Amino acid sequence: IVARIGVDQYGLLSLALAILGILVTISMMGFNQGIVRYIAYYKGKEDYSKIKGTIVFALKITLSISLVLGILVFLFSEDIAIKIFQNSNLAQILKIIIFALPLTVLSTILIGVIEGFQKVKYEVLSKNVGENIVKISLTLILIFLGYNLLGAVIAYVIASLVTLILTLYFVQKKIFPFLSKKIIALDVKKELIKYSWPLTLTGVIMLVIAWTDTIMLGLFKSSYDVGIYNASLPTAQILYIVPYALSILFLPVLTELFAKKEMSTFRSTYKTTTKWIFMTNIILLALFVMFPDKILSLLFGSNYIEG
Repeated sequence: IVARIGVDQYGLLSLALAILGILVTISMMGFNQGIVRYIAYYKGKEDYSKIKGTIVFALKITLSISLVLGILVFLFSEDIAIKIFQNSNLAQILKIIIFALPLTVLSTILIGVIEGFQKVKYEVLSKNVGENIVKISLTLILIFLGYNLLGAVIAYVIASLVTLILTLYFVQKKIFPFLSKKIIALDVKKELIKYSWPLTLTGVIMLVIAWTDTIMLGLFKSSYDVGIYNASLPTAQILYIVPYALSILFLPVLTELFAKKEMSTFRSTYKTTTKWIFMTNIILLALFVMFPDKILSLLFGSNYIEG
């Protein structure tokens, strides 16, 4: 939708989302992966006190980091926009979108809880359905009212809040009532930090893979170039859909099987998942290689064919 407002505007949004993505990854400190592992593991052991301890500790740490980073970006948004990216229009976008940082961090941890319990339908309802319905409908309404790019950014923040509310509701009411005082939280700081902190390195590597291209284009080229590139990038990332969908269940299922020492089932699950990922992606890859111009034109408009 934003891409059809204009290539420059879409480039600005892409830059803002890149900065937000970097801050989300830093705030997570690997806990989003650690929480899936330990909840699935303690679920296999039926140790609910440690499950609560894992959730509470991860939420406290990631929220604290995200608030500090969010305040810093808000205060120095002008400097980031002008001195780093030489684009004063980015400052206002950053000041609004940064409110999504703590919301996204908290909802991501809660989604990790959902995945750890293998209740994927609640992630789909909150993240894939709820968030996107709010994001798309509000974006269309605000653009119709004349807010254009600012409207899309505001819609993004509100959609992030809706996702947090939905994930919190599903976790508390449908999966595991971690806010209940009936369950005593046991200290799992050492285990969770020991497992999660090396994943911070993985997170840094993923930052390089995911955002360096967009950030570097923003530093050395125009927002127009960023916009063109970020039409091609998410289109190519459609290849991630099947691996992501399968991996949501893949990790917690394997962890639970490992805890129960069911290694033959562990091996067969691994082989089956890998086979399905390869078979579906080879078909999608062939379509992208053969019809790139038609796909970009259909999704983003004729202005993006050069991508």
